[in-house]
Amino acid sequence: MDRKKLLIIAGAVIVLLLIIFGVVYFLTRKTTPTTPTPVCDPTKDPTCSQTTTPVNGAATLNIWGVFDDNTTFTPLIAEFNKQYPNIQITFTKKQYSDYESSLVDQIAAGGGPDIFAVNNYWIPKDRAKMVAAPDAILSIDEFNQNFIPAVYNDFVMDNKIYGLPLYSDNLALYYNKKMFNQANIYDPPKSWNDVLTYNKLLTKKVTGNPQAIDIAGIALGTSNNVTRSSDILLALMMQNGTPIISADKRTFEFNQFLKDVEGNPQYPGTKALEFYTAFSDSNNGSYSWNSTFNDSINAFANEKVAMILGYSYFGPSIEKINPQISYGIAPLPQIVGSQNNVTVANYWGWSVSRNSKYPNEAWTFLKFLSEKENNISYLQATSLPSAQKNITGGANKVFEDQKSYAQTIFKGDDEALDQIFNEMIDDVVKYKQPTQTSIDSAARKANEMLTKYY
Repeated sequence: MDRKKLLIIAGAVIVLLLIIFGVVYFLTRKTTPTTPTPVCDPTKDPTCSQTTTPVNGAATLNIWGVFDDNTTFTPLIAEFNKQYPNIQITFTKKQYSDYESSLVDQIAAGGGPDIFAVNNYWIPKDRAKMVAAPDAILSIDEFNQNFIPAVYNDFVMDNKIYGLPLYSDNLALYYNKKMFNQANIYDPPKSWNDVLTYNKLLTKKVTGNPQAIDIAGIALGTSNNVTRSSDILLALMMQNGTPIISADKRTFEFNQFLKDVEGNPQYPGTKALEFYTAFSDSNNGSYSWNSTFNDSINAFANEKVAMILGYSYFGPSIEKINPQISYGIAPLPQIVGSQNNVTVANYWGWSVSRNSKYPNEAWTFLKFLSEKENNISYLQATSLPSAQKNITGGANKVFEDQKSYAQTIFKGDDEALDQIFNEMIDDVVKYKQPTQTSIDSAARKANEMLTKYY
């Protein structure tokens, strides 16, 4: 064989080998699991993890939830894994009763989950346990643009995002349609004046014993058997313009006075407390509720009370107790003549632990869940209202309509402040203290609680 033919054959072999190599490289590259690109520099950003690339090309994320089930997250995780097959995600539902204490202990010991459920009031006390969202994954501007104002106020501190909710929730009014029809009431109350009028028509007292109530018009006035009583009282205070806390968040002011147009002192917080507790005062015309009733959810489900105030998650609980009940949901009543509607928000979101080896991957997953199609899937599965401005959830339209004016406050320690509000109610109802004395005492306790944050 001459030299020319050898060169031609050798060239053909080389070309063939290059083609084979290229095909193998291309196929290998397509099937290699992708990993989220490192999005921050740990030398410049203290919230950035040193471990930005999964070990051996894979990462494992453990999630702790409280109210969500595996069945809700399984399809969302499967969708996520189509984009990130190298990220393994395990979801565990925890018991609410000891969830927070267990979480705190685990994180303090250097362990715990990568992602964990947080109440919207927890960020001030727990952000040291969290890693803020890297700006390249979720920016402040994007967060502010997409989420309702209450979410921004709750999960953003010092211009950093410490949590991301998949839903929101707010207080509304539940009413029994059958009881309304029997009393010739055809529309739910819009104002608190309407509530007072309807309450007298709906409340049925035991004959010969005006202090004993057979059927209650509305469940208000006590702390022990009105579910989320502290939130209801807070909503009343916020509706009448009570100054809840100072701008620097160092002093609770809900017991303080404001001057009216004539310069006279008015105590809006005290008036809200008086209005609330009057429903459990047998000497008051608003009397409709007392401590002998079961909790408000059970009482409503068993048709012992015609109206209660509650969140969207009350609905499934009511229907579980009494599948045949006919009820409606209306916006939270407002003060007549008020220029701005107000309701209170209370809901849960998700945060990333400071102990996570893969915070970027964790935030990538949370961002994925917040994307429109995925978020809608979650909301439809849970029947909850959306936390985003332009996404409609799976809950009753009332909760969706109210989310734009749902408000929250800085509580410091949410459980502590809720307890202080309930004790304030008890001081008036059980121990017959003057309302101003009770609210002054509550403000002192609340401010003592705040001292551990400053």
